[in-house]
Amino acid sequence: MFPLVRYFSLISAVVVAVAMVGVTFALTQITTEQLIQQRQNANVGLTRVFSSSVWQQFRSHVQSSADLDGDALRAHPRTSELLKSVKDTMRGLSVVKVKVYSLNGNTVFSTEATQMGDQKAGNPGFLSARAGYPISEYSNRAKFSAFENEIFDIDVVSSYIPIRDEDGQVEAVFEVYDNVTATLHKMEERRNLIIAIVGGLFVLLYLSLFLIIHRASTILKRQHGQILDANDKLEDTNDQLVQRTEELEAAQETLVQQERLATLGELTATVSHELRNPLAAIRSSLHLAIQKTKDLELGIDRSLERAERNVVRCDKIVGDLLGYASEPMCEAEQITGDKWLRVTLSELEVPADVQLVKSFNAPDAQLAVAPERIRRAVVNIFENAVQALADMPEDKPRLLTVRTAAKGGNYVIVFEDNGPGMDPELLSKAFEPLFSTKSYGCGLGLPTAKKIIERYRGTIRFDSEDGLGTTVTMTLPETHVQERAA
Repeated sequence: MFPLVRYFSLISAVVVAVAMVGVTFALTQITTEQLIQQRQNANVGLTRVFSSSVWQQFRSHVQSSADLDGDALRAHPRTSELLKSVKDTMRGLSVVKVKVYSLNGNTVFSTEATQMGDQKAGNPGFLSARAGYPISEYSNRAKFSAFENEIFDIDVVSSYIPIRDEDGQVEAVFEVYDNVTATLHKMEERRNLIIAIVGGLFVLLYLSLFLIIHRASTILKRQHGQILDANDKLEDTNDQLVQRTEELEAAQETLVQQERLATLGELTATVSHELRNPLAAIRSSLHLAIQKTKDLELGIDRSLERAERNVVRCDKIVGDLLGYASEPMCEAEQITGDKWLRVTLSELEVPADVQLVKSFNAPDAQLAVAPERIRRAVVNIFENAVQALADMPEDKPRLLTVRTAAKGGNYVIVFEDNGPGMDPELLSKAFEPLFSTKSYGCGLGLPTAKKIIERYRGTIRFDSEDGLGTTVTMTLPETHVQERAA
């Protein structure tokens, strides 16, 4: 189940942390902007006071000193008078420095004498004020030279403010440095209080949501458990139904098989009784006719031989029916698998156009079987493969491989051909009695082989693909288990 509480805790904590950082940053920006705007407004008002009370007395001096250097400005007698007037005007205020610039950017006056004569023509603040637009900026100074002393760790808002004549034209620029340390501390205290309140609200929101999510997760877990229990019960019921269905299908298949065997038994009894004796008479008569006419050159030799072959084929079909319907009880013998199979294969007739490849890899495998019955199974599988190879195009090589191995306590015989193979539908019917794709035979070769192998607790499996050949795997339990590589 999805770990809802854990993911909510992690993601919510990250979101709250990011939100707090964002709120802190936003409030800091707002506080700074408010402070700058507030002090700029105050400095604009202060400049008006300066213009009305001091500027009129010193206007001509400032304008005439626009091109003087610092030494000349500091030595000028009007400078000391201007400094006294400025200090008197600014006394009791938070202003810590005042500068006056001519329109060419020359610092014609500064309460810090060393800065007189400095050129500020390219300063953005000066240019903005000369254009008629006041501008301010905030800065923190580790050390600052005020009117009469040095101040350490000070927060300053500097404002560039235009001084206008009677016609409203800018005739100089006034720069005021305002000590806002105390004001900024108060604003920071308010900001911190707001941050603490917002943070507390965020925490309360987080805790409330956490409790809701935790409760929801508990309910979901309980419901999930109930669903799992229901699914387990449903799966158990389904498994029981599947098992019961398989049992019913197996029982039905057994009944069908029994019905087929019963029908086959009746048919076999009838065939054996009605056909075998007449077939024997026909066969002996044909043999006698062949012997009597072979030197007379009547032209019927081939016809008689063909008739005899078909009688033999009919007799074989009867034999297959009898063999499948009533498997004889044979006493098991102890045999060596590879040795026995080597002899069996050597006795089989291999067509001239079929290449038989033999690979024996289980020389010590021992089996407890009836050799003749197992031989019948091997022969049936072998003949089925040879018949499949006969259906191949003449220009394609015909290859049949027989190999053995000892694996998992079983003796394994594999027949592999490169014949036409079988499609899934034919493969599913391979072991059905009386099913055959040939125009001859009765379709009992493979079912008989399966019946014999299973009689000795073995298995037989077909693997085939249309156009890619067929592999038949037979397994028989060893009487002495000894693993060997294939």
